[in-house]
Amino acid sequence: MRKLDFNEYKICQIQGRLFEKSIECSKFSSPMFIRRFMTSEYAKTFANKSYLIGNINEDEIIDELNIKYQSSTKKPMYTVNEMYWIGYVYASISFLYEMSPKQVYKLFSAKEIVKYYNIYHTFGIEEASERMMESIGYENVNYTKKGVEILKRLYLLDELKKLIGQEVTVDFNDKQQSYLEKVERLRKGVLQNYYIKEKEQPAYVYGGNSNDTHINGRVVGIVYKNNESLPIVVPQNVEYNQKEFERTLILHDKVTKYKILK
Repeated sequence: MRKLDFNEYKICQIQGRLFEKSIECSKFSSPMFIRRFMTSEYAKTFANKSYLIGNINEDEIIDELNIKYQSSTKKPMYTVNEMYWIGYVYASISFLYEMSPKQVYKLFSAKEIVKYYNIYHTFGIEEASERMMESIGYENVNYTKKGVEILKRLYLLDELKKLIGQEVTVDFNDKQQSYLEKVERLRKGVLQNYYIKEKEQPAYVYGGNSNDTHINGRVVGIVYKNNESLPIVVPQNVEYNQKEFERTLILHDKVTKYKILK
């Protein structure tokens, strides 16, 4: 979770003061004020930070809302501390999760958000925001970053496909696997902790001699599993049996979802 920047903190504080002032100055209950503000154009100016360069203050916003909407019962009224925190945390969630005030209000209505005060008002505002979002099962996904990662994986897969049929040298990666582990995996029919020397690319080795730290072989296919692409290298003079390889993949590597490209 990122931290709020200086201007975002400032907006959060201003919105907190606005909510606090509404207790005395608005002509409707706290839940009604919250709903009317969070769905207003004024809330948008807080979310996009244009409020900082505008010429309207908190008192004027409350006056405008009083004029626009008919007065109603002033019950229930939340406490000063509750209203300040509610205004603050609404703005924080809006910034941290890149949501409009309306979207935040839909997640946490006035009657719901006040319930979080006793639980989270002693937390730092970023942590309170994150825990509240986690409590409703919201997952913050950066779709731009996710898209870039998918493109990188597809690019790597395309590059690895070009290796199929080529002769390569693989080295044993002793930092990830002990010699005894290597021997045991060879007995089972497949070694994973090798990497293609020319590419520094992790690879499966099918067959071979457990005493070898360097193996010359050919790439016969690509295993695609768990969003990872791994070439299958078969040493020279070893006959490749794909069904046997897949059996080992399932039994000993506990892989259930995979594709073998060739």
